[in-house]
Amino acid sequence: MNKYKKINIIETIFFIVGWIIIFLLGADFPPPSGFWKVVLVVILLAIIQSIYLKYLFKNIFDIKSFLKNTIFFFVGGLLVALCSMIILPGNHGNNQISIIWIALITSVCIVYGILFWFVNYFLQKNKNNRIK
Repeated sequence: MNKYKKINIIETIFFIVGWIIIFLLGADFPPPSGFWKVVLVVILLAIIQSIYLKYLFKNIFDIKSFLKNTIFFFVGGLLVALCSMIILPGNHGNNQISIIWIALITSVCIVYGILFWFVNYFLQKNKNNRIK
């Protein structure tokens, strides 16, 4: 197994397990019957991240890669927030709550995206470990 595939599998597993644990910590016990929707969204996002990682590895040393990465995660966070308002039940009729929800989810995605970029940048920084 080449180094890229190994890193990609490890990051995908950490993403899925980590986010499901975070969501479980925020859910009731036992989780509500619709929790499977959250798990499906996490798996879908993990697949998108896995595909994106191949692009990122090839372009991480491009001067604009950090900005492009941040925009990618901003747009992704915004889409996740808007889709979650449609898919998941809740009181999203209140504009103030909706704005807070969108801002919170988008902010978390941006912070995660920045951390994601730095982790992968440092994995690629050593010339002997670079994946092309």
